[in-house]
Amino acid sequence: MSTKKEYTAKVLTDGLYFGESPRYRDGKLVVSDMIGRKIYSIDPDSGNKEVLLELYEYKDGKSELYADMSGTMTGYCGDMAIDKSGRVFLDDTGARVLHGETPRVGRLLRIDPDHSVHKVEDKIVFPNALCISADGKTLYNAETFGYGLLKFDLAEDGSLSNRQKVRTPASVAG
Repeated sequence: MSTKKEYTAKVLTDGLYFGESPRYRDGKLVVSDMIGRKIYSIDPDSGNKEVLLELYEYKDGKSELYADMSGTMTGYCGDMAIDKSGRVFLDDTGARVLHGETPRVGRLLRIDPDHSVHKVEDKIVFPNALCISADGKTLYNAETFGYGLLKFDLAEDGSLSNRQKVRTPASVAG
């Protein structure tokens, strides 16, 4: 017999334009405000919010291209995680749903230190939120419209294998 767990929600802060990519670090919630262009640290007990990073426009208007994704992306370039070798993993949501497009399957991409772009996983229903385990051997990805949390083995060469859905709303509720 399973016992239902009851959860309660608590507002930690307000004033974010579009909060994304929450992480806990040293007992505090770290969250990016995508549209507000800031990264905050929030104390869950007191609600105190500290700006860790604020992005400004460069006065000279110059920027440097890290990797050309113009012919690669099919949706939004969402969240990213960087492994110990400097490889950037990012999600391609598959569709621009906030612009009215119908959700389609997305994928995970990897940008190597030489700036080359590689598809490492596909057929993910709106990939969102990436995290690499502390030991660097596992990559997690939230499958937003697939209603689950995916887990992959992350090899030394940056390849992914052993895709597993480790959490679903039903498994959390039970």
